[in-house]
Amino acid sequence: EKVMYELFNEPSESDLSLLLTWSTLQRSLIDIIRSVDKKHTIVVSGFGSSIDNLDDIRNLKDIDRNLLYTFHFYAPTLFTHQGANWNSSPMQYLSSPVPFPYNADEMPPKPAEFVDSYNESDYDEYPSVGNVEFLRKELKTAADFATANNVPVYCGEWGVLNRLAAQDDYCYYHKVVREILEEYNIGWTLWAYRDDFSIFNRTGGYAFENNLNVGLLEALDLNIPPGYTSDMPSEIVFFDDVPASFIKPSTYNYDSEMAFDSKYDPCTGEKCIQWVMGGKYASVTFEIWPVADLSEQAFRDYELSFMIRSESAFAAPLTVRFIEYDGDGNTAWRYGVMIDNSMFASDGEWHE
Repeated sequence: EKVMYELFNEPSESDLSLLLTWSTLQRSLIDIIRSVDKKHTIVVSGFGSSIDNLDDIRNLKDIDRNLLYTFHFYAPTLFTHQGANWNSSPMQYLSSPVPFPYNADEMPPKPAEFVDSYNESDYDEYPSVGNVEFLRKELKTAADFATANNVPVYCGEWGVLNRLAAQDDYCYYHKVVREILEEYNIGWTLWAYRDDFSIFNRTGGYAFENNLNVGLLEALDLNIPPGYTSDMPSEIVFFDDVPASFIKPSTYNYDSEMAFDSKYDPCTGEKCIQWVMGGKYASVTFEIWPVADLSEQAFRDYELSFMIRSESAFAAPLTVRFIEYDGDGNTAWRYGVMIDNSMFASDGEWHE
């Protein structure tokens, strides 16, 4: 139910044989898929996945009605790709952020590298295209195509490079484009989750737990994780099928066996930690990295909660403890809570 076929991403002349046009190839691919699968939706696009080339594929509805028509949207390029440095792009020579909408007082000077390059017209035309009205006009092309042909249209890529753009303008652009797409009933997928186009802050890495670009998420009308909407996260998850991204798990096993990805009767989800005790001394350690200060959680009476089950009585108690990273001696390493057979039944059932 959730699988679609997308035939080609941004087909260009360098990707395709000169003996076969994209239009002809796309029709052939549809026929090949339908020979074995008549159920699933096929995602089709105009040449280059350009919004301007949607009209070239309007007749595909005559051969198949289960198609989704996609385009990519990065207009105006001077704003969405400012700071780009791949393929020796002149965009990397912009000295300051390009504003959106256009503001003459805030515009960076035209870099000398723009002259006679493919970006010179992007710069020269920006006063007329760097505004909401232009975005609406461009996206209306896709909406009109959908209405005229009675087909669904989908914006499969859009977004802004996060290297140079000012945060307020960055978020405003996303808000405007998202609202126009939804007004026109056009589904969308943002490019991208991480790296140069990202839902994370420009610096600080890709830790979902503490470095999402909240302003961007608000502009996209997405749900904000609880930890970002108050001064303290509602919970910190160390293990949920897999260790959290900020956790470095390790073990010391003396005649014991341990697996972090056991599928043997997990409490919830698909996996659990399985510990087969052998000798007296063994440990599993969850190291928070980068190092985090949990004193606020301690002062607010946070608790460490986990589920445990045992099929036989403990030969020795299990000690659960926090170990202070800097080791200044203020917290004794032996301080902890001992769990033994008096605290829960060793009946093979999960207990909190």
